[in-house]
Amino acid sequence: VAATTFSYYYTYTRAGGIAGDMQGTINYSYNLGSVSTTSSSYTYANAYAGGIAGDAYLGTINNCYNKGTVSSTTAPASSAYAGGIAGDLSSGSINSCNNSGSVSVTSSTYTYAGGIVGYVNSESIVNSYNTGTVTAKSATHTEIGGIAGHANCILDNCFNTGIVTATTSTDIYAGGIAGQSDSVNTCYNTGSINASSSNNTYAGGIAGKSNSVNTCYNTGNVQAASPVYIYTGGIAGNAGLIGKSYNTGIATATALADVIYAGGIAGRVNTTGNCYYLNTAKQ
Repeated sequence: VAATTFSYYYTYTRAGGIAGDMQGTINYSYNLGSVSTTSSSYTYANAYAGGIAGDAYLGTINNCYNKGTVSSTTAPASSAYAGGIAGDLSSGSINSCNNSGSVSVTSSTYTYAGGIVGYVNSESIVNSYNTGTVTAKSATHTEIGGIAGHANCILDNCFNTGIVTATTSTDIYAGGIAGQSDSVNTCYNTGSINASSSNNTYAGGIAGKSNSVNTCYNTGNVQAASPVYIYTGGIAGNAGLIGKSYNTGIATATALADVIYAGGIAGRVNTTGNCYYLNTAKQ
């Protein structure tokens, strides 16, 4: 499935293995083919690509899987969203889904990439996992994760084994489960995290930045690079709360940054308890 648009003003491009745009429910479905979106506008454009649904509004996706490659590319004044299951999810949920296909996003402005969903503003993602590689490249802002790039929801009982890699010219949020998240519970990551930015870099084995992380663990190595600010940790780069979690991966901060926060559990955290680290943090 491939969708391409061009306009001097506003464009919205949506493509999915099952549905480009959905408002409702998709159950027990799968995709084996490639899905791609390409959108360009000199004013504003969004492109959404998902293995099951490109853009899911008021949608629920249950017991689905994707094995096809998913990619979203936009330029010049455009934002790109891509996920193994959905590019974007609003006011809904994803339950018992998995992805093994590679997910990639390229944009000149905002990029959101996740093994399950790129951007989430909904209820929850539960009982889901990703084994595919997730990559993102942007000239401005990137949020990327093994499960979700941006997750304004509850992430519960999920795991990622895929490699997460991102580069951007400004801010980047990268995590084994989520780039930025509200709440992550009972999740784990074994994939490596590689994040490089020309400005601020937030990278963590579970989340780049999160309000709350509980009962999670990470075994993947985390590498963060920036000449300005670096927040990197085995569980989270920056977090409000981390509890009952552990890390065995190596958290590495590279490049001559102005300020570096690096920790076996978190680069920076407000409250933590019942956590432990079993490796050598490098700064």
